[in-house]
Amino acid sequence: MLQFLPLTNYVPVNKEKLRECIICMNDLKLGDEVRYLPCLHTYHRICIDEWLMRSFSCPTCLLNLEPDTSLTTTTVTSPRTQIPLSSENTITPTETCGSPPTTNNTTNLVTSPPEVVVSPEFNQSLANDSYANVN
Repeated sequence: MLQFLPLTNYVPVNKEKLRECIICMNDLKLGDEVRYLPCLHTYHRICIDEWLMRSFSCPTCLLNLEPDTSLTTTTVTSPRTQIPLSSENTITPTETCGSPPTTNNTTNLVTSPPEVVVSPEFNQSLANDSYANVN
């Protein structure tokens, strides 16, 4: 699960607002290695990694971070392409970024669409947005 959570160096957005890792109670400092959870809470990498080995929830808001293994792969069909969707939290294009699309010798058409894998949280946010737009 940890491999799906973003890891970066901390850069404060607003210098007046100090952020604190609520696990160790120390301030996050410029350049600290941190993880951002899907709920957008930020922690020192070492603190949250240890926390998530014992609990699958955000220490601040208690968002459940346990992977949902009951989800199956879903295929979304449009008039032009089929894009397989999965419960994994990665995007894996079949073409290498920056390389020309795969072509055959007689035409300049892409032979396969890119594969897009979407997280369950993203699928839920789409469902919530669709519901909100109906009302």
